[in-house]
Amino acid sequence: MQIFQIPLKYLFGVNCYLIKTEQGYYLIDTGIPKVRDQLEKAINDAGCGPGDLKLIIITHGHMDHVGNALYLRDKYGAKIAMHRGDAQMAESGDMFVDTKGGILVSLIGLFA
Repeated sequence: MQIFQIPLKYLFGVNCYLIKTEQGYYLIDTGIPKVRDQLEKAINDAGCGPGDLKLIIITHGHMDHVGNALYLRDKYGAKIAMHRGDAQMAESGDMFVDTKGGILVSLIGLFA
C-alpha cells in the first residue's frame, strides 16, 4: 500500500489523500472545482487512470471536500462513499446543496 498526500492550493487549501493498493486506488476527499486540474495531475502522476479509482471517500459534506466528487466518479468510474446526511449532494448532482442550513450558500461565489 502507498499513500499520496495531495495538498491543493486555493485560498485556505485542503488536503486530499490517494491510497494505492493491489485492488486499485482510493481517494479521500476531492477539493473544490477550482483546483480540479491540480487534483487530476496528482492522481495521474500517481499512476491512477480511468477505471483504476475504485472509491471516493468523502469525510464530510463541505464544498472543499466534495467539490470534484461527481466529476471524478464520472471520469474514473469510481463509487462515492459519504455520510447519508450529505448524500443529497451526490444524489442531486448539486455540490452546492447546504443540507445543514449553515453559511455554505453565501460562500458559493468563492467555490464556483
